[in-house]
Amino acid sequence: MAATRSLLPLLLLGQSLAHSDLLPRAHHARAPLDGTGTTITAAPAASEIALAKRQDATSTCNFDLVSAQVAFDQIPYQVDPCTDGRGPQYGYNMCNSTTQNQDSLCQTIYLNNLADFCVWAPPTPNTNISDSEGYEVAWCTKNGHGTRLIPDGALKGAQLLRTPNYIQIVGFIDQTMINMPADDEGGELDGRGQDNRGNPMGGLTYSNAYNGSNTTYYQMLNWQWFMGSDIFCAKICPGAAYDPDAYAYCFNQDDEVGCNYNMPNAAQNGTFEVCDADNAPPVGQYVGADGKTSTWTQGWTGFSTIPYTPIPPSSSNCVTYQSAELFTDLAGVLPSSAPASLTASSAGATNTVAAGNGAGTSRNAAGSAPTSGASTGTGTSSAPAAMAGLPIVGMGLLALVGGLFVLV
Repeated sequence: MAATRSLLPLLLLGQSLAHSDLLPRAHHARAPLDGTGTTITAAPAASEIALAKRQDATSTCNFDLVSAQVAFDQIPYQVDPCTDGRGPQYGYNMCNSTTQNQDSLCQTIYLNNLADFCVWAPPTPNTNISDSEGYEVAWCTKNGHGTRLIPDGALKGAQLLRTPNYIQIVGFIDQTMINMPADDEGGELDGRGQDNRGNPMGGLTYSNAYNGSNTTYYQMLNWQWFMGSDIFCAKICPGAAYDPDAYAYCFNQDDEVGCNYNMPNAAQNGTFEVCDADNAPPVGQYVGADGKTSTWTQGWTGFSTIPYTPIPPSSSNCVTYQSAELFTDLAGVLPSSAPASLTASSAGATNTVAAGNGAGTSRNAAGSAPTSGASTGTGTSSAPAAMAGLPIVGMGLLALVGGLFVLV
C-alpha cells in the first residue's frame, strides 16, 4: 500500500509501544538466537485461492511480485522485468560481497532473528519514505547479505515475536542515521503495493527462521514493513502468495493504522528481547462489546474512528539480550551523512525534486535527488528519473484513473 497514507499510523504507532503492562512475560535462561532452544512453528501448508490482482493502469507489463517465486539460489540481478509504469526497478536483487557497502542498492531483505534482520530505508540522505517508497534499499544488521549496514548506535530496542502463523519485529531506531529526516512519519512497505509490483518495486524477502539449521533460506511472499517516527516494525507470513492465513496475517491494506494495529506488540525502548507468542487476530478483526466478532477495514476513502483498540498477544519464554552481543557487525559503521538533526543547514529546507516511484512531498529534506536512471550495480546512488518527459510524482495517495482521482 502507499506510504503517504500513513500519517495516522505513526502517531498511533507510538501508543502501541506503551502497552508493556498488557503482555505477560516470563524471562528464562538464555537461548540461541537462531531459535534452536525454543519452539518455532513450521510454516503453514499453502492452499491457493483466487484473488483479484491490482494492475498499474500506466503499465503494459503483467508482472506480479507477490507471485514471483524465486528460490534463494536462483535470485536474478533484478526480479522486476518492467520498464514502463513505475519502472524500471531501481536497485538489484543479486547481492553479495561485491555489493556489501554503504552505497549498496540491494533490494533483497531478511528477517531471521533478533541479531539478523533488515529494514527498508532510502538510498539518499534526508529522503522521506513517502517520496521513496518505490525504491527503498535494504539496511541490515549482519555482513554477508550484500546490503548496507544499519549504523552503529541507531538501534535502540526491539522485540521479536515468534507465533504460529508469522514472525514480527517491532523496534526503535534513530531514523536520521538511515537517510530519513527526523520528522518523517513514514509509511508502509510491502510486497504488493498499488500495482502488485511492490514497494519497493522488486523487493524480495527471505528468512531462515523456518528450519532448524539456520542455513536454508525460504522466500516470504507475504510481508510488510513500517518505517517512521523513529520506529520500525516488520512481519513475515510464510505460505503461498494467496494462502488465506498468510494473506490475512500480513494483510497490507490497513496502512494508515501502522504498527499499533497491524502488529500489536509490547516492545520497549532500551530492551532487546525474543518471545514466543500467540497469534494476534488478523488486522481489523475484533470482539465487540456484544461479544460478537467483527471486521473493520480502513477502506479507500479514509476513516474518522476505529471501533476497537488492539491488544498485544500473550507471550512466554521471553529472553533479553544486550545490543553489544547482538550487533557485532555494526561496530564502527557510520551513517551515510551527518544526522539531519545535527545539520544546521537542513533545518526548514524543503525537497524540490519530483520524486520517482513514491508519493507525497518531503517536509524537511535537504537538497534534491539526482535524476539518473536505474542502478547499474556499481554501488552509486540515485533517484529514478522522470519518464517520457513527465516527472513521476508518485502513486501513493492519489492516482488519476479515467479522469478521476482515487485513493490507492
